[in-house]
Amino acid sequence: MNLSKKNKVFFVALCISTLLTLMWMFTMFSISSGQSPIYEIIELTMIIVFSFSASALIYNAHSFGYKHIIGKSLYFLSGGLISFIISHLVWIYYVFLSDSFIPFPSLIDVFYILMAPFLITGIWYLLAIYNTKRSLLFWMKSILLFILIMILFFIVAGFPNISTPQTNGQQFFNIIYPLVNVAYISTIIISLWIIRRRFYKGLGMIILALALIVISDIITSIEISKGIWIEGGVPDQLMIIASFLIGVGGIISANHFKNQNILK
Repeated sequence: MNLSKKNKVFFVALCISTLLTLMWMFTMFSISSGQSPIYEIIELTMIIVFSFSASALIYNAHSFGYKHIIGKSLYFLSGGLISFIISHLVWIYYVFLSDSFIPFPSLIDVFYILMAPFLITGIWYLLAIYNTKRSLLFWMKSILLFILIMILFFIVAGFPNISTPQTNGQQFFNIIYPLVNVAYISTIIISLWIIRRRFYKGLGMIILALALIVISDIITSIEISKGIWIEGGVPDQLMIIASFLIGVGGIISANHFKNQNILK
């Protein structure tokens, strides 16, 4: 890759921070049963990787400008990462600074859910470079795909728990969480259908990141239902890798289209 000096710095920072964070997590798993308070500190290190990725995306977005379609894409992708960071900061507040338990729902859930529209919109702008006709038939197929995936998802994972005595907010988020994963899966399939053989590494990394986020959410739901979820587990590790892929994918995408005359 023929990257600029600044992008080389971002790339190296992302590689080192991701590697060290994952090594830290694996080490904690090898010496602890998961009950150590050090696991909560691991959550702090996740923000470092997400921050580097978001910074790299914003830097490259600024080089294109918001009016440029690649600039818009990178700004939205960075918005998704920033939304996750805010969600995580709220989580850290409850864990370290608040004496109360973590409520559900809370701002943690709000900003985590907001990550989805930002990431999906960012990918949508990247897909626009393929000049695919967004006809009525295209939208009908997309809606049908979403419905089919939703049905299959609920058949496999089970219908969301909306029984009493839950609050309206709890019922809402129990429904919205799986729907967000359905939206991610639909985006992945539509993206692969649009790009077909005209594939490049940057977009591929970002699509793979969406898949890892879905897998992370599913594993988290399973572990929470079984009461075995811990900080720094496999779901968190997958989220770190996803952040790395989005950051590097954004850098490669910016580099790929930097000198090309594409849609603005």
